[in-house]
Amino acid sequence: REAFMDGIFKAMLDRYFTEGAALDLGTDPVAGRMLTQPEVVGVDGNTQLLDEFLGRGFALIGVDCDPAVELDNAVLAPWRKLGARVVALGVHETLGAHGSWLMDLLSRSEGNMFLVRPDRFCMASFTLETAAEKLGRAASMLGLARAG
Repeated sequence: REAFMDGIFKAMLDRYFTEGAALDLGTDPVAGRMLTQPEVVGVDGNTQLLDEFLGRGFALIGVDCDPAVELDNAVLAPWRKLGARVVALGVHETLGAHGSWLMDLLSRSEGNMFLVRPDRFCMASFTLETAAEKLGRAASMLGLARAG
């Protein structure tokens, strides 16, 4: 019974799409996947749902890094203009089963930073080295800027 319930739990969390506004669908295991809403611990020590950290719009998440520090201002500019929040999470700063599932999902990607759409699906994953290219492509896909 426990294995059955665990399977149902994982199936409920594993929401994704195979066509649409996301980069590298089919090759990036995180692209097009919905992020769960675990409780996370903020830098101030308060515990909140991830959604509360991300806000209502686009968000850039760094896992064990801070995109606001790591990324060049020119790379962040179109997303900041759009009102995207920039959030740094530590791998061990999530709580409960949802947090474990989320961190397991994010660890499947080669990236350690993620562009999350307002509907909480991952639009892109990237590293410091691929950030300009991936965020440029995402901005172009949304009509915010030309890729390049």
